[in-house]
Amino acid sequence: MNLKQRAAVILLDDNKNILLMHRLKNGKEYYAILGGCIEDEESPEETAVRELKEETNLDISLGKMLWEFEDEYHHGYYFLADKYAGTATLGGPELEGNNKENFYELQWVPIRKLNEMLLYPERSVGEFRIFF
Repeated sequence: MNLKQRAAVILLDDNKNILLMHRLKNGKEYYAILGGCIEDEESPEETAVRELKEETNLDISLGKMLWEFEDEYHHGYYFLADKYAGTATLGGPELEGNNKENFYELQWVPIRKLNEMLLYPERSVGEFRIFF
């Protein structure tokens, strides 16, 4: 099977809040880590910066890779953003396709609340290789 390659960014505000995509899709509510598919000839780092800019309109300075994640569908690379500039506003395909049945909203979520919400990728699925 050919796994989708994905890059994502962990963006923290004062180490208290994380920026996530709040979703309502097919009657299901969940949150997702910001990121997207790696395009041809693009590195995971380039994808992470591009996707965050498209989805949030923020400019970031990318930090270290935190972990790799692999499940039955994806091979993902997860990076920490060192710095960001601007105000988070929804953009790109998420803004264009936003409607009641397929809802997107950027939301700063307190880190302490992460265990109380449905967050994708689910921690119980796949294998994480952590780089600390």
